[in-house]
Amino acid sequence: MKPRHLTAILASMWLAACASTSHAPVPDANGVLVFSGTVTAIDTGCHVDGACSATVAGVEVTTMTGERLSNPVWGEPNSLPAVGQRVDIRCRSTGPAACTLKGDRGYYLRVLP
Repeated sequence: MKPRHLTAILASMWLAACASTSHAPVPDANGVLVFSGTVTAIDTGCHVDGACSATVAGVEVTTMTGERLSNPVWGEPNSLPAVGQRVDIRCRSTGPAACTLKGDRGYYLRVLP
C-alpha cells in the first residue's frame, strides 16, 4: 500500500471518530448538570404511574414521576416541552446520559424563546 493511500485512510478514520464523538454535558463536583439543547424526544409515562422525561443533547431528563405527590421537592416544569423546542436545563446527574429534576427546587427545564 502506498503511503498516500495510508494517509487518506487514516485521515478518514480520524474524521469519522470525531464525527461520532459525543459532547455530553459533564456534571460538576456536586453532580449537577447545566446545559442547553433541543428536545429530541418526550415520554409522558408519568400520567400512568411511570416517569415523564425529555431527551435533550442525548441526556434523558426525568421531569416527574408518579411519586411527585408524595415527594414535593422537584424543580420546574410541571409539564413537558415539545419536540424541537430549545431548552435550558439544570438537573442532578443520575448516570452517564441521565439526570433528574427531583431533589431541589432550583432544578429546571426551561423553554427558550
